[in-house]
Amino acid sequence: MFVDVQQATDRPKVVLYTGAFCGKCRFAREFLARQGVPFEEVPVYRPGVIEELLNRTGMMAAPTLKVGQDYVAGYDPMRFAAVLVKHGWIKDEPPLP
Repeated sequence: MFVDVQQATDRPKVVLYTGAFCGKCRFAREFLARQGVPFEEVPVYRPGVIEELLNRTGMMAAPTLKVGQDYVAGYDPMRFAAVLVKHGWIKDEPPLP
């Protein structure tokens, strides 16, 4: 699904927190790409990122998806889809990859 840049500005930013050598992070990147969702990738090893995740989610998991103020810790395609639908990034929950 293609997302128009103008439409993207009307929706909350999508951020994917990832770790080095993380297989599930690769799956998360591929999932977002297949859905046509533009996102910013933030490595968890950047200063302050681990603390932010711990404060917001109570855990440090890679990958973690952030859409607006909603966080999804760990790669779960159905939970990723639900938060993306909630914020208007995708229209329907996609089938499992």
